[in-house]
Amino acid sequence: GINAEYGGNCKMQQNSQASTLNKRNLTVLDHAFSASFGGITVALFATPLDVVKSRLQAQGEKQLFKGTFDAFVKIAKLEGLTSLWRGLTPSLLIAIPSTTCYFSIFEQLKLQFSKSDNFISKSPTLISLFSGTIARSFTVLLVSPVEYVRTHLQATSRSSNDHKGAIKTINHIVEVGGVKRLWVGVAPTLMRDVPFSSVYWSTYEFLKQKLRGKSEPTYWRIFQINFISGVISGAAATIITNPFDVVKTRIQMNISAEKPKGAIKIAKEIWHNEGPIKFTSGMLPRVMKVAPACAIMISSYELTKSFLGVFFVRNK
Repeated sequence: GINAEYGGNCKMQQNSQASTLNKRNLTVLDHAFSASFGGITVALFATPLDVVKSRLQAQGEKQLFKGTFDAFVKIAKLEGLTSLWRGLTPSLLIAIPSTTCYFSIFEQLKLQFSKSDNFISKSPTLISLFSGTIARSFTVLLVSPVEYVRTHLQATSRSSNDHKGAIKTINHIVEVGGVKRLWVGVAPTLMRDVPFSSVYWSTYEFLKQKLRGKSEPTYWRIFQINFISGVISGAAATIITNPFDVVKTRIQMNISAEKPKGAIKIAKEIWHNEGPIKFTSGMLPRVMKVAPACAIMISSYELTKSFLGVFFVRNK
């Protein structure tokens, strides 16, 4: 975390460090390293909330868990505390390449859009919105197989007959439906993540500009602005896209079906059999996970970028 001493030092050194940072443009490798650091931090924090969210969304009419807190307690009590970190390995396998890929593409697209001569280049909000949406679409296609395996692992209990390790789960998926089956759920994932990125980045840029004001902030203030903007934007985007997340989880849980049901069919079944309220299932743990995860990710990403800029200039 950032402590008071760091904040004080940054404040005293604001002018000299800010000018030093401007002397060095960050490379793709800098962006990749910063994104990886943020991704690992988020994965360690968010996995228990992801497990609870998946369990709540996967249960049908037979309700084992009454709510978020009940799910935390029962999973820890019946399966052991470490069960809350089920799927951590695929989470890390997702976090490192996906955040690296996402932010690297995002930064390059921002650079290209800012140089272009069109309506997008005139608005920082639109630049981030379009860059984030395109980068997210590409990243979803890249990491969808690992996301599929992680969702299945987290949504099954250790005592379940469907419980398998990551490798056995992959083998079973391929045996049932071939390699292409690993991309089952990519459509609802895109339906969830593309609107998420659009809402997140447009809200984030708007809040960041409003909170920053006209004066030059200290590094500690920049961290605070990124964190607050990230947590509010993440919460808003999560609530709006939760129905897509419920559908995605149901699709990816139906691992043994020879012909998986489509997103629209599953959405209709949920609506008729369980009611519209089911589309809010898992929203609380998802907001508890995604909102602070967005704040941690963007804050640690920007902070690491700042550190790399200052460190390498000073150590030339």
